Amino acid sequence: MRELLLKITQKHQLKLKEIKLLTGGDINQVFKLTCHEGLFVLKLNQALKFPKMLQLEAKALSDIAISNSFKIPNCVAVGEYHQFQYLIIDYISNAQPTNQAWYQFGEQLAQLHQKSQSKFGYNYDNYIGELTQYNSAENTALDFYINQRIKPQLELAQQNKFQLKNTALFLDRVKHLVPEHQPSFIHGDLWSGNYLYHKSEGFYLIDPAVSFSLPEFDLAMMQLFGGFPSSVFEAYRNSVDASKLQLKHLDLFQLYYLLVHLNLFGQSYFSACQNIINKYT
Repeated sequence: MRELLLKITQKHQLKLKEIKLLTGGDINQVFKLTCHEGLFVLKLNQALKFPKMLQLEAKALSDIAISNSFKIPNCVAVGEYHQFQYLIIDYISNAQPTNQAWYQFGEQLAQLHQKSQSKFGYNYDNYIGELTQYNSAENTALDFYINQRIKPQLELAQQNKFQLKNTALFLDRVKHLVPEHQPSFIHGDLWSGNYLYHKSEGFYLIDPAVSFSLPEFDLAMMQLFGGFPSSVFEAYRNSVDASKLQLKHLDLFQLYYLLVHLNLFGQSYFSACQNIINKYT
């Protein structure tokens, strides 16, 4: 592995000194690189298995930067080497956020969500975990919610032999619950592992699954697995017109992420998915 990383870093005029494995999962291996030029993070995976995944990630990070909301790590390089694809970004020293910083996170999230366009979706499909996230253009929030988010995951769950009940009735019943508002630019996979906090520079976002979507998806994911204090949501509500949001039914949006987890990790997420479907049928 050192020889591979040496070849990649040399390709981008980096003088590699030390390697530390940060994570090694089913999708990516992530390394901290100490180079003569500084500290970097290198993400590596199989290019044929996950086509353009890291190229799309680099593009999404750039799009977040343009929103003038959160910082993103500087992208040093993205490319392919033999059967591998890689992304090299600056290493960010991670610290514990202060209470004031958390409030600012909520304000920054509201700023991110203010970026809009005329249609829901994105100009390309991307990834949620290792699954394809569909982003075809839709005119309404409801059509986007059903056609690009929930139905593809329900269909995949059926292919994976998970027998969820009352799904057609659920899709009919939620028609009056999905709020109609302008598309919002969202991170798309905003759990507590996808931000970094630098004590002098503030928050950075990483590992996005961006789209012009419903802001409730970010809020729902943040609450699904925890890790965000109440001050974040207070600041967010104070920065937007909360009356336009469907905050009482965030589980409608959590269903998407639970279905993704069901399709990725299996049976342990089945009951949580079925319980939300049952609640609305």
